[in-house]
Amino acid sequence: MIVNKSPDELIEYLLLNLKLVKENDKKINKIKNELVTNNNFIPGAAQELINSTEDDLSGLDLRLICLLTEHIYVATGDKKLKTDEWFTPKEIKTSTLYDYVYETHVDSIKLPLTMPDPFLKIDDKNYIGYWDAQFANQLLSDLLSYNPETQRETRKIQRNNQIEFAIKIYPHSIKEMTAKLLKGKLGYTTITINALVGTSDTGKELSYNPKNMTLTVNEGTELNILDGMHRLTAIKNALEINPNLKHKVQVAIKNFNLPQAKEFLADISKQNAISKDRVKELEKNRFSDDAMNYLNLESDLKDRISVVGHVSVGSNEIVRYGVLSDAINSEFIMKSRLDADKVGERLSKFFYYLFGLYPDEFINDVNRIKKKSYINTNRMFAGYVVLAKRMVEENSSFENIKDILDSIDFDRKNPLWKEIGYVNSSGAFHSGSEKNIMNFFRNLDLKKSMEEN
Repeated sequence: MIVNKSPDELIEYLLLNLKLVKENDKKINKIKNELVTNNNFIPGAAQELINSTEDDLSGLDLRLICLLTEHIYVATGDKKLKTDEWFTPKEIKTSTLYDYVYETHVDSIKLPLTMPDPFLKIDDKNYIGYWDAQFANQLLSDLLSYNPETQRETRKIQRNNQIEFAIKIYPHSIKEMTAKLLKGKLGYTTITINALVGTSDTGKELSYNPKNMTLTVNEGTELNILDGMHRLTAIKNALEINPNLKHKVQVAIKNFNLPQAKEFLADISKQNAISKDRVKELEKNRFSDDAMNYLNLESDLKDRISVVGHVSVGSNEIVRYGVLSDAINSEFIMKSRLDADKVGERLSKFFYYLFGLYPDEFINDVNRIKKKSYINTNRMFAGYVVLAKRMVEENSSFENIKDILDSIDFDRKNPLWKEIGYVNSSGAFHSGSEKNIMNFFRNLDLKKSMEEN
């Protein structure tokens, strides 16, 4: 530390600011993410560092104190914690190079390394095989590396007046994968590793024995993660909770030079993305999705629900899967598939009456009416889910739907729709439209509407 600075004084400031940080989950997660990404911490160890007490800090490695000081400074903006006020440039640089796994892991894997399980050779640059979770995790700790030039996305970080690149990860995705791993429900998708051409000490990165299908990574070879960092991180997290986790990872090992690796990454990045609605339909992990199954098979909405992210013009589609599914999930309490089927049955009956009472709007002349009215627009169906629930709860016959809806002026020129936030000032829909129309129907005076008509 700088000669005229007291460690006790720094610890006092750290503890004061740590207390503030611990009250903000976003800041805690950001610090943990930085430690995991840049210093190879396992999440549990990162959390333990953040939870440090005065006694813990007093006996802590100086490099860790410096790291913690830097992250707490960034999180709080307290200028008293600027690292260059407490540490020498050499100490700061040394702390940035701290590697938790290297410092704590004794039995590391070293090159040359022969894969423990068989690999299939496609050609000299492509091999396919698998690792078990424990082996994949150890490789992540000891040999696999991050190359910013061959990543889908990177993020810039400023450290000691220098711009560095770090891998961009999405904690929500990792959390979801970890949960699926622990439940044995994560599918066998493939991670891709590149044995970078020109890095081997022997002039050849990979050696293959076709007789016993063994693949060997030769000494000095740099193994870059091309695709699968989220999956590997999820495996690391899951093994912290269950070290005996049974899971195999499909692995594609490439032997590309840098331009070839970049071209490969560009090719897989160009693949057509799946819409969020299609993902929800494929996952079907909520009871609302069981109710959706009922609607899609047994109601007037059969073949009219879009799963491609938008309602196609000129098609028979009238509502997006995500709009209906999210509204059902929000409005109805379902604890079993039986509950979901009952909800589906009630909604099916509601839409039977809705379409029957307004045949032009929902069956015969949908597109023409949509040009001047909001009654049959996609997002309006979120409101209809609320209305259906209210009518069931208030013992109101679905035959009263027409009286209720006739009391509402659905004309697109009606200023009401901008006032409630169904559309913005320009008349366009925005991300809050569904919630706002649901609130509108929650607050609608049904009794008054029926009396007026």
